Amino acid sequence: MNIPDELVRQRSYEIWQQAGCPDGLSAQHWFQAKTELEGQFRAERFTAIQSEYRQQVSPRPPISYPPRKLTSLKLPHLDRSRAA
Repeated sequence: MNIPDELVRQRSYEIWQQAGCPDGLSAQHWFQAKTELEGQFRAERFTAIQSEYRQQVSPRPPISYPPRKLTSLKLPHLDRSRAA
């Protein structure tokens, strides 16, 4: 996933500040920021795809009566040998 470095840098800085500005954890903060941003990107992309799919599918009409079994009428047997 191609997350811009500037976004990762900003989020990494926020994580560093929230952790109390410790020394020596810059790589850990960078990877944590990158992982968070990738997760957000996937979630936003999934939501966008899901909403696009919902717009394409028309909703089902409500059922106002219960389903019933339909049977066909039995037709009398026709003797086809006489017809020809």
